[in-house]
Amino acid sequence: MRKISFVFCIHNHQPVGNFDSVIEDSYRDGYFPFIRTLDKHPRIRIVLHVSGALLEWMERCHPEYLDAIYKLVTRGQLELMTGGFYEPVLPAVPDEDKIWQTRKLSAFLRRRLGFEPRGMWLAERVWEPSLASAIAGAGVEYTVVDDSHFKSSGLTEEELLGFYLTEDQGAVIKVFSGSKRLRYLIPFADPEETIEYLREYASEKPGNLLVFADDGEKFGIWPGTAKRCYEDGWLERFFRTLEDNSEWVELVTFSEYISKHPPLGWVFLPAASYAEMMEWCLPVGAQLRYKEFLRSLENRGELARYESFVKGGFWRNFFSRYPESNWMHKRMLFARRQVVSASSAGASGEASVPAALNEVWKAQCNCAYWHGVFGGLYLPHLREAIYRHIIRAERMVAETGAGISAPTSVEHVDVDGDGEDETILSSGEITCYLSPLSGGTIVELDHRGFEINLINTLARRREAYHDQLKTSSNPVKSGNEVVSIHDAVTVKEERLEELLFYDRLPRVCLLDHVLPPETSLSQMQRGSFEELSDFVEAPYERKEDAAEGQVVLSCSGPVRLEPVSVGLTVEKTVSLSQDEPSLFVKYALSFDAETSSALVFAPELNLLFPSGSGLNGTVYGPGSEREVLALSKASEFLGARELRVRDKHFGFDTVILFENATKLWHFPVRTISLSEGGLESIYQGTCIIPAWLLPPGSTQLYLSIVIKLEDRHHTQTADSDLEQ
Repeated sequence: MRKISFVFCIHNHQPVGNFDSVIEDSYRDGYFPFIRTLDKHPRIRIVLHVSGALLEWMERCHPEYLDAIYKLVTRGQLELMTGGFYEPVLPAVPDEDKIWQTRKLSAFLRRRLGFEPRGMWLAERVWEPSLASAIAGAGVEYTVVDDSHFKSSGLTEEELLGFYLTEDQGAVIKVFSGSKRLRYLIPFADPEETIEYLREYASEKPGNLLVFADDGEKFGIWPGTAKRCYEDGWLERFFRTLEDNSEWVELVTFSEYISKHPPLGWVFLPAASYAEMMEWCLPVGAQLRYKEFLRSLENRGELARYESFVKGGFWRNFFSRYPESNWMHKRMLFARRQVVSASSAGASGEASVPAALNEVWKAQCNCAYWHGVFGGLYLPHLREAIYRHIIRAERMVAETGAGISAPTSVEHVDVDGDGEDETILSSGEITCYLSPLSGGTIVELDHRGFEINLINTLARRREAYHDQLKTSSNPVKSGNEVVSIHDAVTVKEERLEELLFYDRLPRVCLLDHVLPPETSLSQMQRGSFEELSDFVEAPYERKEDAAEGQVVLSCSGPVRLEPVSVGLTVEKTVSLSQDEPSLFVKYALSFDAETSSALVFAPELNLLFPSGSGLNGTVYGPGSEREVLALSKASEFLGARELRVRDKHFGFDTVILFENATKLWHFPVRTISLSEGGLESIYQGTCIIPAWLLPPGSTQLYLSIVIKLEDRHHTQTADSDLEQ
């Protein structure tokens, strides 16, 4: 009889920092119903990976889920896989962390579930050849990647019906191939279609193997799948179908298969991930050309023959596509270096060093560093969680006496590895990261007590799926058929195309604009304004003779006025208060000749308020004049001296003071991104621009901005107008 071995492997994960309500819904709709259904079918044996982040949540909120898994393990129905505890993309973290995180999850599985794992789940199936030695070093015997990895090495579908050996520096592991075809069949096609696909590879010769290895969220959490899998009974039918065909379809675990069959040989896989990920990491233009090329092969009937030679990008490309991701990643590594340094130095309070390292591991969770069908990087609360754990780790190090602990300190360090030093200004609860090379901007502003980066923003960029706004479709087809999220594009909001503005620069603070006086708020919001100078991108020089605790940055360049350009020197002094969480910026503008026409100097501030774009703010003008602003809308205010924004999420007020009354522009920064549910707008920050008018004949101007954070638990500030 022709037979086939079949591994059914699922991976469950929730990002570090995801909302409890979202995870609770996922538990109710997917995780628990799947285990409950599996429990009814003791003959169905599967492989399961649950990330450490999700296991910690389950242990805290639903320990009965772990009890149910333990029952299935003892029954012999489940093989459990280890992996990086907080689900890092392994090539993006140091080798020691690859090993330590994996050992941490293995220890959890032994302690709580009584299982010794032999294999590991590779986050997002991101593979690089050097991983083999780290995986082996963590005590792991095997892993599973996608068939696209193997096909990129020249192997055919028929050559993937088992496992291979690979090695790095003499360390050998076993690698299995997960079927892309099965990923698209399960659970979107009827169970019989999966059976027919398995039948194609059944053989009289024992040992042919097919592997399904994909997200468990497909079974109840992706759009439309809860109804399909449980209400309409797809999963129940699938398990029954496997049972009905058990005479020739042998459900096995990876470890069981290894014990019965030899490897097919050696393979050396290139750097790869699953096919969709390798498309998403490409720049937009390359993505569109990539899709066009695949369509041309398909139209010529040549896709099946040549697809294995068509390869997208490289996962680390996300760091070049999105500067915000790159900065966040390098900040994580910078925090890690501080932790390791504190440990090596034998700092007092050493007990906090391992805890600080664990915070760094949490900040390595992959989800916030990339973007595809899932929100990932586009979700502010996931980025917020990364920064929270980075800042917490640094605070723990500082408490050992090994970190930045002086009342006010100034350091010059190349944080992001671009060959140029950033300047770190720290005092009390506030730490400020300045980039002299990039317009003398503030790229990060941390409050240690609240564990928040106020410049956790994201610029508006073109994405390949923006072209689909006018050709959207509904993900639920007629009848019970559900389309994979990789194939469906749904528009969740009306008139999204009206928000498709793109930013030339990251949304940071102290972007120094010199503008024509007729510049409008609408132009600033749309990014269609004229720039009379190049200060926003020019390198600023750091003055070495600045007073202690201050950073002075200076830049000179032409201002393109009619009929004659004039030279302008912008000097900005940045300092922090030692007594309260406040940042001070003083500007000194000097022209080398009188200006022939009026102009506007407008330093741009971009801040993300955790409560979102529904915030109100109160702006104060001359005397007692004030106005309540809905920060979810664009508006301007003349003669502003103070803007106060109350954020309920953390319990503090952000107060921005202007020494010289100014015209104040503000608008929400909203991106259009693609999530499991479709295209939607997401609040990424609030742009606040004080715009000072300089009349003709100006030669000098002195301005100042103060950003204060007031903890409402320690102040009596009460302003009902600030309430949402």
